[in-house]
Amino acid sequence: MIGVFGAAMEEMQVSLTLMLVLVIILLTAIRRPYGDSESGMLLQRVELSTLCMLFLTLWAAGVFLLYPSCEVREGESLWWCELMSVLVGLADAALVILLILLFVWLKGADVRCLNRCFGKLPGPVRESIDSSNFLS
Repeated sequence: MIGVFGAAMEEMQVSLTLMLVLVIILLTAIRRPYGDSESGMLLQRVELSTLCMLFLTLWAAGVFLLYPSCEVREGESLWWCELMSVLVGLADAALVILLILLFVWLKGADVRCLNRCFGKLPGPVRESIDSSNFLS
């Protein structure tokens, strides 16, 4: 809705989306929609992680509105802006890869690499992941 009807707001579109994501993060943290079981807590952490990354990405977009192309003047670039763009981009990509690996592992892929990467999870979390109630 913000993408379609928010185009008329121009620069305020990012700020409005940032505020809505913050409200969703707070509501998710307070209400705990997945319950207090071990699998619910895993889902809670995954959702809050993705929402926080979305918040960080939108915040970076707000900075890029202030400094397009990370330049103050023609030819004078801001090193911290360029560094932020690389770090946020890498963090987004890392989170997507982590979520894909987590999904594959939860679906029962018996790959030694995945077991080695995710095998260090605490016992109760591993047990809740392996339970048939969570995978069905």
